[in-house]
Amino acid sequence: MPLAWRATKPYLSTLCRMLGVTAPRFTAPRGQVASVTAEQSLATIRQILASRSAQRSPKSVAVPRAKSSSSPAP
Repeated sequence: MPLAWRATKPYLSTLCRMLGVTAPRFTAPRGQVASVTAEQSLATIRQILASRSAQRSPKSVAVPRAKSSSSPAP
């Protein structure tokens, strides 16, 4: 196995070529099924985000625009 693979994850197609097998074909789209656990996790994440955004006071910040030399002067 090359040394570069120890730091990064190889592509599936590369591994299949090395093993002499054909990569699986994922032609059928997977159906999305919402689970109770996933819905509860999303609800918790939304509550955390809502509480954090409520704690922050909205501050308007003016961001100066950089002058571009390519735009014509008015």
